[in-house]
Amino acid sequence: RGGGRSDVVKDPSMLTAASHVRDLEALRKHFRIQKMSLIGISWGSGLAALYADAHPERVGRIVFLDPMWPANKPYERQRSERIESLIAPKDAARLKEIENEWETASDDQMRAMCMERFRILLGPYLFNPSSYDASRPEATIVGREIAGICSVPPAAIRNLDHVADAAMSSLGDFDFRPMLAKLKVPVLVVEGEKSNVPLDATREWVKAVPGARLLLIPGAGHMALEEKPEAVHEIGAFLSGQWPPTANEIRGSK
Repeated sequence: RGGGRSDVVKDPSMLTAASHVRDLEALRKHFRIQKMSLIGISWGSGLAALYADAHPERVGRIVFLDPMWPANKPYERQRSERIESLIAPKDAARLKEIENEWETASDDQMRAMCMERFRILLGPYLFNPSSYDASRPEATIVGREIAGICSVPPAAIRNLDHVADAAMSSLGDFDFRPMLAKLKVPVLVVEGEKSNVPLDATREWVKAVPGARLLLIPGAGHMALEEKPEAVHEIGAFLSGQWPPTANEIRGSK
């Protein structure tokens, strides 16, 4: 809603987390799905948790893939400080320049600025940052992912931050853990073993859900599936009813 190739929506009251939950339920009804498995990537993990809380009878299994922070305090600050510390000063300065130019840039400039911005922002989330330079012919799937994000209409690119800010603001000072404790479906949490995202926050997702397990992907950072796409087979096994052999429960989980 409000991004990609969808209609550009600017009213923040129509871009709340609750709006996204309603959209997901509308999608389920459209395809007449009685019960579905959910794979929530990053913020999508928060959306999957919110949907499962609102419609528990419609969810069979959940994968929280490279999840966002499970609670604002202290995990949002910890992640922000860690990621910002890994951005080179010249890149941080360039981000400020792009931010100042964002609203006034021409449509022709937007795609190039979008790709440069994501090149800088996504670097700390990868174990091998050199693998995602989309300008190189040998660019990996990560580079193509950035190119895809930035291939949408310029109006949608301009609206990216507005959409994200509206959803996050609607959550307030949130803590998903009490809600996660009520889940009664199998849950797999997936993260890259070499992630720069503090793993203490990722483990909180596992500890909060009764019987959940954590799968760490070797040789991958926070964007685990982009760096190690073969990990999708592990997720597929879970969705088919089997725990991946290297997925572990965490001491302290219920």
